[in-house]
Amino acid sequence: MEWYQYLSGFWAGFFLVNTIPHYVAGLQGNKFTTAFASPPGKGLSSPIMNIVWALINLFAGLGLFFVAKIDTDNWLSLIIFFVGVILTSFYLSNRFGKQNQE
Repeated sequence: MEWYQYLSGFWAGFFLVNTIPHYVAGLQGNKFTTAFASPPGKGLSSPIMNIVWALINLFAGLGLFFVAKIDTDNWLSLIIFFVGVILTSFYLSNRFGKQNQE
């Protein structure tokens, strides 16, 4: 595999994990922060905007997943993908947790 495929795998994990909180908030009809909020990343966006943002993240993550050619025969590609998933999970948990306390 090429180096950019491993990098794509990491970012695929990032975008796919970031899909979850926005999609769930949108489905629940809750306002939640997005990149389109005012101020960006801090203000709240409508449930519909959260669904849109979730879908953008989903398609970006899936596109990067296919570019990465993640395969069970290539353990390094799987490890890098899951490192992206795990690091993003902890980052978002910390970020959204602090934001909800404000």
